[in-house]
Amino acid sequence: MKLSSVVAILTFSASMVVGSPAGIPQTLQKRCKTERQGCSIFFDDCCDGYRCLSGGSRGSGECVKRRCISTHVELKLTCPADRKPCETVTDCGERRDGWRCQLLPLPKSAGICDITRTTCCENVGCIPKGQSNEFYLQAGLAQGITPRSRFTIHEANIISPKNIPIGTVEVDKVDTFVAHLKISNTLNLPTICYGRQVGRPERALDIYVTEEFVDAAEPSEAWAEVFSGDEEQLVLRPVERDIATVVLSVNAEKQATFTLNHPACVRYGIQTLPAPCFSPIPPSCSRVISVLTALLQWNWHLCRVPDSRPFQKDIDLEFYKLQVTDYSADGSPILTPNSPNLNEHGEFSFVASLDDYYGLRIINRSTQDLYADLFIFSPSTLAIDQKSIPIVDPALLHPIIPKNGHLTIGYGSELEIPFMFLVDPTMGYDITILKLFVSSAPVNFQSLKQSSPFEGGRSLISSNKVQDPINKKDLWDAFTITLIQKQDPKEKE
Repeated sequence: MKLSSVVAILTFSASMVVGSPAGIPQTLQKRCKTERQGCSIFFDDCCDGYRCLSGGSRGSGECVKRRCISTHVELKLTCPADRKPCETVTDCGERRDGWRCQLLPLPKSAGICDITRTTCCENVGCIPKGQSNEFYLQAGLAQGITPRSRFTIHEANIISPKNIPIGTVEVDKVDTFVAHLKISNTLNLPTICYGRQVGRPERALDIYVTEEFVDAAEPSEAWAEVFSGDEEQLVLRPVERDIATVVLSVNAEKQATFTLNHPACVRYGIQTLPAPCFSPIPPSCSRVISVLTALLQWNWHLCRVPDSRPFQKDIDLEFYKLQVTDYSADGSPILTPNSPNLNEHGEFSFVASLDDYYGLRIINRSTQDLYADLFIFSPSTLAIDQKSIPIVDPALLHPIIPKNGHLTIGYGSELEIPFMFLVDPTMGYDITILKLFVSSAPVNFQSLKQSSPFEGGRSLISSNKVQDPINKKDLWDAFTITLIQKQDPKEKE
């Protein structure tokens, strides 16, 4: 079978070009049809705002500017086909290991209209040798491609009704400038064809890696495997710092830090992990991957909701402070609400004390019974715990919120255990996020649970892949309440 390569056709924001931690994100790589030793770079916009040209192997560049107002730019970067590839990650030069080659920073000082061939190709990494038995995309991690991205394949690079897709392919693994494709031999692709990105991996972790971490990281070939897609549990997507889910860096002691962009964590100054109550994490590949894998699952399950939101207007999640009003025959306290609904805007802030009890009341105004599952997400530990909901009716196997009825959690039954909160003495604040899943059929959510990666070194994840336990045919929805806990001065003493 002949070697086929696919040229990526991507449109992206001009602001993504300069200062990207991933080098030149969302670029086009095109096979060079000449023997020149240089690179030709073409910038062209969608709105005819400007055109920049740097041509020839030794030629000078020309930039004709009319208005630099375009928000989308098409970038084509062509490299000579006979360029000597790197045989090993160490061939990239001193400190240019697999990790560094995957993250080639473009100088922030370069203006979008003034980028030259030298600027773009500075510190360009390895271009691997192609194999005769595979298909590959001439764009890789430096262009923002991640494993499980999807592309439609076309014979021409002009989008038109006549240029219909030959088929759809998925990215398997990614190198710095090349992506290896999962593809069927029956597509009969030409030697050069074009790919248009139509989908990104749903379960990827947007990450920014600082230069300080790169310098401090313990050398390992496993770094390159993490970004290329060899790590089945983890798909990383390098992005700009301000949109990253996590910023990976080191502190003054050269220990790894993970800074989350969760709004509540940032607001209360507890966005940097590990928290003070945990041991530091060395910048070793195995320990860092453990934390990032747990964070990927934690963030994906916390953020996801169905597009349709079928029960959004039918479910109310109420949160109450409880009081002891009586005791049962066996001495268990009987708890009832002692406050108005504390969940007015999806968030409640309070002083945490073990003397205080809290409970939930879930109201179902829909016309059908709904199955309920409640999970506790901790941003400071990355643990996911399932809240036990006692089933009073022996005929039921799963907790149900009856139609036009309600379900209480933490009170209402002698078997219920109320919510209690305590902030670690080393922290001024802590956050707990309660997430309720409701569904039209019973769902086994065991795959969501995980222990903290900061307790004992590795998180306990139930599978080697982040699972979606919900059948796509079933209706489901999800609701959250964020609980901000402040340190109780009495507990600190």
